[in-house]
Amino acid sequence: MSSIEVVKEKFWYLGKNQWVRFPIGEFIKDDVKILIKYKIYKPKEWHRRIVRILFQGTVVKTLFYYGGNVESEFILKLTKEDLLRGFIAIKIEAEESVIPANFNDGPDKRELLIYFSKIKILNFRPGFTYERSIVNSALHVESKIFSSCPPHSENNQKKLKRLIERIITLRDPASIVRFGDGEGRILGFPKFFNKEESGRALTYQYGRKFPDQARLEYGDDWVSSAVKDLREMLLQSMLEADIVGLPSRLHFRAEISRNNRDVLMAQAACLLTYAEKNLYEKEIPVFDHFIFHPLYKSGYFFDILKNIDFIGIISHTDISLELKNTFFIDKVVHYKIPGHKTYMKSGGMHFPVVYKNIISDLNVPYKGAVFLVAAGYLGKVYCNAIKQKGGIGIDIGSVFDGWTGKGRTAAVNDLDMRLIHFKDRSV
Repeated sequence: MSSIEVVKEKFWYLGKNQWVRFPIGEFIKDDVKILIKYKIYKPKEWHRRIVRILFQGTVVKTLFYYGGNVESEFILKLTKEDLLRGFIAIKIEAEESVIPANFNDGPDKRELLIYFSKIKILNFRPGFTYERSIVNSALHVESKIFSSCPPHSENNQKKLKRLIERIITLRDPASIVRFGDGEGRILGFPKFFNKEESGRALTYQYGRKFPDQARLEYGDDWVSSAVKDLREMLLQSMLEADIVGLPSRLHFRAEISRNNRDVLMAQAACLLTYAEKNLYEKEIPVFDHFIFHPLYKSGYFFDILKNIDFIGIISHTDISLELKNTFFIDKVVHYKIPGHKTYMKSGGMHFPVVYKNIISDLNVPYKGAVFLVAAGYLGKVYCNAIKQKGGIGIDIGSVFDGWTGKGRTAAVNDLDMRLIHFKDRSV
């Protein structure tokens, strides 16, 4: 098979126009070589077969065969640019010659097998030049939309408090939403995250059974279709928001590494999406997407919600009574949704099933009615739906987990976030 000593291999069946996009982040020496083996089955007998191998978008090999199965191999050396890009992209194009065969006669199946040469793996820090360039672009956006004031400063908390109180007082329909690294893994597809990475993000949020449900809804290419649907809804929520939470510089303080690469790229995707949609021009107020945590600890959340006659809440747990007693609210209506499947047992498939019923059932009792929403990715979608129905949707996210002590670990462990009714008991 050649003198290359194999340390990793990957195998694919390919469709006619399918690219293979394979991460190579762990391969970091300049002298990396890959051995590519491929097969093309069932060409028309005695027809000339044209085979082109495309690597990173460029044809690197063109071959001609007559009859029988096509099977060959060749060696490619990866350049520093390939390594910095962080992935390789390979495609096999194969077709019958126009003479004498019919141009549309193509192979039924293709195999691609990639072998990586022997190199040191995971034993020194890679450059991450590409990732750094993306993060730097995101920080440039951040500098344009955030003031020099510390993102969680009391000044920023008071400013946000006044904005929300004004919206509630005027009963203006509004959507207040936040975008962090979770949403960034969806917004960053396919530019920064491939199907495998975005598929993992969906499974992390919606559970191990999600792929089976998604296949019923979308078919075999469920990841692309599901992410596309969710991404479109998130983009719409961002475009129609009245206040937006985005990652500030607080979330880019760590040096990029293997452990935080995905988090930083996802957070960058949120900022770059905001810029790409030209939301600067709308002058939408922007705050750090975690600001609700200090806002609650400072007591400002209490000032915002106290003595409101009605609150709707979309969450995994019903705490209507506790909200009434904490904020002196006359009426609380709860809409139950499945929780985050990584952190709790929860029935139902939130996406792509349950959320449609929730949106349909949402009843906004009067213009400017306030809803608190703790629903992950779909929290942004719910807030936008509430606004369209005349209400005010506030995406509080993991603040709710902190209130109840149930949900995401970081929020649950912050005892200062706990509502007094849950300080000494579990939900």
